Amino acid sequence: MHFKKIILAFCVFISIQSTAQDSSSFPQKKWTHVMGVQANQLIRQVFNFSNNNPTINNPYLLTYTATNLQSNWGVDVGFGYTYNNIFDNDGNTKKETNINDLYFRVGVQKQIPLTRKFTSQFSFHILYDLLNNKTATIQEFNFQKTSINSKSNIARYGGGPAMNLRYKLNSRVFIGTEMNYYFKHGNTKTDITTINDFQGQGSQTATSKADNNVTTILLNVPTAIFLQIKL
Repeated sequence: MHFKKIILAFCVFISIQSTAQDSSSFPQKKWTHVMGVQANQLIRQVFNFSNNNPTINNPYLLTYTATNLQSNWGVDVGFGYTYNNIFDNDGNTKKETNINDLYFRVGVQKQIPLTRKFTSQFSFHILYDLLNNKTATIQEFNFQKTSINSKSNIARYGGGPAMNLRYKLNSRVFIGTEMNYYFKHGNTKTDITTINDFQGQGSQTATSKADNNVTTILLNVPTAIFLQIKL
């Protein structure tokens, strides 16, 4: 019985000694890593404030920041991808639309603590967008069949500043929003082919192509809400 007490006391002593070791023997954490996801749809499901929901202009659905704890400088990355395949058929017209959009940004960021709960973040991003849209339409009316195939490709790049404000819910979870002022320049290519097929009378084909440069400067107000988790 005494032997068990001695063993138990020895184990407690070892545990206390291990806990009391100098913390300098463990590597100090130098960076914080935070992942974020756009949470507007989730908030709408939980809190239905009204039927008039504002348009979300921020396409970067996923975000990642790495911040140095000493300087509060770091890197900020945003990514968004949209894929939709839509098919409509009303009996006379068949229409299939394929949307394939990619948005990417990367830049430097500076964290500025405001209060115990609020933190602001200032970033400057480099942007790249790649948007593809394909539509195939078939219309049948009497003895005429019309097929329209259109392709639209947009590649653009740019940059600009962004400001983020986030609120600390607990030690690992934050909620925040951002505004940005981006410049984008790119090229839009459109290719449309129309085929009119007249039963018994042959067919006619028409092609239209366009190649245009597009430049935009747009201010996006803080309508996107992000749920962020410290890794």
